[in-house]
Amino acid sequence: MTNNYFENKKIHTKIKHKIFIDTFSAILGISSKFSKNNSFTYVDLYAGQGKFSDDSIGSPLLALETISKSKYIYAFHQVKCYFSEKDELNANSLYEHTKKLSSKYKNDNISITIEKGAWSYKSSKLNELLKFSKWGFVFVDPFKNEVELDNLFDLLQNRCKTKDFMLFINTQALKRIVGASENNQHVANFFGVSPNKIKTIIKNDKTIRDALQKRFSNAQKSYILNASLPTTRKNKLINMDNFQLLLATNSIGVANAFLISYAEAINLYKKDRVLNFNTLEENIFNIVKMYKKISLFRLTEELYKNNNSWKNADLNNIPTTKNIYKNVNALLKRKSIYFNADNDAFVNQKNGYINLKAYKKNMYLHQVYL
Repeated sequence: MTNNYFENKKIHTKIKHKIFIDTFSAILGISSKFSKNNSFTYVDLYAGQGKFSDDSIGSPLLALETISKSKYIYAFHQVKCYFSEKDELNANSLYEHTKKLSSKYKNDNISITIEKGAWSYKSSKLNELLKFSKWGFVFVDPFKNEVELDNLFDLLQNRCKTKDFMLFINTQALKRIVGASENNQHVANFFGVSPNKIKTIIKNDKTIRDALQKRFSNAQKSYILNASLPTTRKNKLINMDNFQLLLATNSIGVANAFLISYAEAINLYKKDRVLNFNTLEENIFNIVKMYKKISLFRLTEELYKNNNSWKNADLNNIPTTKNIYKNVNALLKRKSIYFNADNDAFVNQKNGYINLKAYKKNMYLHQVYL
């Protein structure tokens, strides 16, 4: 049973795919720096058929193409691609599409597995695959939010300590499900709460974002980022946050790539928007004021949580390393905030402000306090 999910690629899907490719490219590049001939595994748990009806390619073929073109793949012993699709017709189509794309690049370093059926019933095989890969990326883009998060958490917590993951969620669909049904157990399971709390969670985008952050707080990741996307109607993006794209990573470099791509994609495809945001500098000041004392690491975590809507997706206002560095030092210069560092290497000896080096590694971010 194929479905209309695979009709012509819509604008919001193009935005999602740009972010996906840019983030995945960063993951491959950063992982390769630390790889000692380890394996890398890419997993797509809801792969689909690989192409839309307009012949544009979907996430599995985009992933395979990104891997095939990457200059980093020979840093790994092997790059393994695992595509799971429960619909047999879609899985058969995906097999033909991947076969054709693989023949184009003829790369012996890439292996492909296409698994028919729901991945949750074959999790032991997937666990085994991830067990022998140090690095990786798990992409979860379910049709109609059919993901079972409890199974996903088991997978992520057991095998994905050094692997990043991205989850695409249709928040408007969740709201419709709750509004149309008295029994909200499935949505309650999705958020890991009792059914009587669901209506409070889905009342607005902030409460949904906060619930997702809480749900993934035990995923053993340093950073969890949410980015909201509008949907497409009559070939135009509307002025609403309809989807959440969630990234979990331990790498500040991967987080930067995700944020920059998000801002670039929104600026590219939604030119008629009116920006509506506090400046990054104001957000930093408010967070420091609330905590009274906070490490740069914790500040970065909080800023990632706040960066949520396409309305504030401005390249100069997103919390990338360089933007945080610039705005923190602007506040220090005006004496709006103060800092102390455990290591003089994190202090700029010329002006007395924080050195950019302090933002390069997570362990450094833990050693500077505002």
